[in-house]
Parts: sequence; structure tokens; C-alpha cells
Amino acid sequence: RCGNFRIAAPAMVVWTVERGTGRRVLVLGDSHAQHLWPWYDRHSRVSVDFLAASECQPVPRFERQQPGYDCQGYAQRAWQLAQQPAYDTVVVSARWATVGLAGAPYCHRGGDGRCESVTGPRKQALARAELDEALKAVLAAGKNVVVIDSAPEAHTPVARRLERERFWFGQPRLSIDA
Repeated sequence: RCGNFRIAAPAMVVWTVERGTGRRVLVLGDSHAQHLWPWYDRHSRVSVDFLAASECQPVPRFERQQPGYDCQGYAQRAWQLAQQPAYDTVVVSARWATVGLAGAPYCHRGGDGRCESVTGPRKQALARAELDEALKAVLAAGKNVVVIDSAPEAHTPVARRLERERFWFGQPRLSIDA
């Protein structure tokens, strides 16, 4: 069953697949992480918490330069949560190219607090360095980490679809009509 489904901040979704006490997995990322929810809902034998922000890859110190996004705040919260004792496994899934070489404009917030617009190979190198640092911190906290390189894309925002299906059917159906 799925519980605690809510919008936590603009574009950030938090929900849980509850399977009793014991092991807990954290799935974090953008909408590509949200796409994993149906599998966990149907097959997981452990409890799983999702923290996902559509169109925000969990790259520390990167901020999307468009109104209405707090990608940096989301990434900070996600990686802090990943180090919490409640989780033994962290799954990270995102459309990495969006923050790498393609996608929306991002800036990188350096140690001086300024957000420098970055593009091309420099943007890609900084994104990799930030992810490397975040992943090493989670591994140092004793967690198992799974990074998913890519995921199938749905043309409907998963969180919105789940909310709509709960409204109309009382529970998610997660089927796609021909």
C-alpha cells in the first residue's frame, strides 16, 4: 500500500510504500525516480520512501535558473536524508543529461555563495564532482547505493497521475490505456 503521498514543496513529492518495520530504502531523484514507484509498490518486500522533485536532478550546489524551482534545496535535503540511520539502501535515478550537457540552464553555487552560470564541459565536470562527493558521503555513512543511469520516460508526470487515480478510483491503477 502507498501512504504519506503529498507535495512537500513546489515540484517535490514525498511518498512511502509501507511494508512494516525493518529495512528501509530511500529512492531519490527527479521524475525518473518517480517512475520506479509502480515496481516498488507491487514487488518490494521492504518499506521504501521516495523523495523526488520533477525536473530537478539531485546534484548538490546546482540551481536551476528558472522561476519556481528550488533544485539546490531539494538536493541538499535529499542527500541529508540519504545519510540518516533509517535507510540501509539509497537508490538514485535521474535524467542525468539534463544537468550535464543538455537541458535547462543551471548555475553552480561555489564556496563564496555566488551562483555561477556554467555550460558545456565545465557544467558536466562540476555536476560529476558534486555527485561524486555526495555519493562518497552516503557510502561513508555505511549505506548501499544504487545509481540508475537512465529510466524509461513517461509522458505524464507520475505524481499527478497517482493523485488523479486516487481521486477517481480510490487507489492507483497504474495502467495506460491504448
